[in-house]
Amino acid sequence: MVRSEALKVVKACPTSMGCLMKDDADIQEATETLTNSLMGHIQYINSETRKTGTTASAKRRKRFFKAENYGLDFNRDLPNDLPDGETPETQESKRALMVTAYNSGDPPNWPSIKKMMDETYCGQRHDVHERLSMEVFLKRWPFIGKVRRHFSYDSV
Repeated sequence: MVRSEALKVVKACPTSMGCLMKDDADIQEATETLTNSLMGHIQYINSETRKTGTTASAKRRKRFFKAENYGLDFNRDLPNDLPDGETPETQESKRALMVTAYNSGDPPNWPSIKKMMDETYCGQRHDVHERLSMEVFLKRWPFIGKVRRHFSYDSV
């Protein structure tokens, strides 16, 4: 069965499979090469499934947890320390102030917005970690992407 499928592929795309002359010998050789490659891959998948009960790729996916899927570094990207004098309530009130300022239609006070964006960085990163949809995330943090270099990494 694998050989017949390999032959179909080679006949459909002979030059892609290296059959420049498109004669029977070239097609036969390309078919053998593709058949051997496919059989080797099938044997590998079957041996991994037999050993572990899952394929190798499924096993690789399981070893990552949510944060690693997003490439987060807990030491840098998920800060747990709020700035001095901040509480979760003050963070939320600043976020609400920024949403109100954005929705008001008035030109924003950029220095004030930048300062609040810096101070609420911890909440922003935690929202990223929560995997909110982009629509929800941008409604919660409307100035993301609008304030240039809003977080100073030298303070991390």
